[in-house]
Amino acid sequence: MLTPQELYEIKEYVLRELPRVLEQDPRFATFIEGILSEKFPTRDEFARLLNEMREFREESRKHFEITENRFEQVDQRFEQVDQRFEQVDQRFEQVDQRFEQVDQRFEQVDQRFEQVNQRFEQVDQRFEQVDQRFEQVDQRFKQADQCMNGLQQEMRELRTDLSQQMSDLRTELVQRMDGLQNWVEMITGGFQDRAGRSLEEVVAGAFAFGLKRPDVKPEHIRLRQKIYDPDGLVFKAGKQKEVDIIALNGELLLFEVKSGSKLDDMDSFADKVELIRLQNPDKRVSGVFISLGIRDDARRLGERLGILVLPLKKNAKRKKKASGSQEP
Repeated sequence: MLTPQELYEIKEYVLRELPRVLEQDPRFATFIEGILSEKFPTRDEFARLLNEMREFREESRKHFEITENRFEQVDQRFEQVDQRFEQVDQRFEQVDQRFEQVDQRFEQVDQRFEQVNQRFEQVDQRFEQVDQRFEQVDQRFKQADQCMNGLQQEMRELRTDLSQQMSDLRTELVQRMDGLQNWVEMITGGFQDRAGRSLEEVVAGAFAFGLKRPDVKPEHIRLRQKIYDPDGLVFKAGKQKEVDIIALNGELLLFEVKSGSKLDDMDSFADKVELIRLQNPDKRVSGVFISLGIRDDARRLGERLGILVLPLKKNAKRKKKASGSQEP
């Protein structure tokens, strides 16, 4: 075996003499090239490897671009989901506000009934006072005939005052009874057969009483209006529907009256309200569904979609409470 020193000397000799040997004998160069080709790739193979590396890098770049685009699409989808949740929260807030408004209106109705009761108590007290005055008059007639002229004048003034008060009370009661009749006829469907007045007048009177909306006038009523969905926002594109509308300043109030209603009726009406709301973003759009006999599932659907459903069960309880008080 060669020693390290001998091996070093052989390497130095080969490095020193190899160039000269290659120049003198080309066969030796071919021999060395064959040995090296077994250990290392040729230039062509090395170029092919470089091309494959470039192609691999290009495919990797495209793959990364596709992956980044998909991540961006996923981010957009999440943003859309967040927006939908925000819209749902807003819808729930609007429903809560509508329920608060309904409660306030019922409280106002209770207050009006209390005021009517107080008015009747005051009338009873006035009649008692009148009776007392008549008794005093009788006593004064017995005591002195000479006061007859003064007593007759006092009686005329008292009767005039009572007559005026009774006339005012009668006028107020007639107006309330007329509004109540319009409302009852509307929820029972009988307002369409009423003669002597236009449907617009009956509807305006009914809403003025039933919803405490004195601003609703006959000229605001638009019955059997044709609506279209050309873009397919809610219905099939080009679909035509019919709806009754109360058009106020900056507000569109859609209403539908049925004697008995099912879930499909409420769902169809809610779609009409949604279409009008989408087509009129600059206006406040709401819906009122009036029915004498409505199924519970249809009523719950309407309340969930922000539709005011009348008459409500809560309304029936208040009517029962009001029936225990003195009414004209």
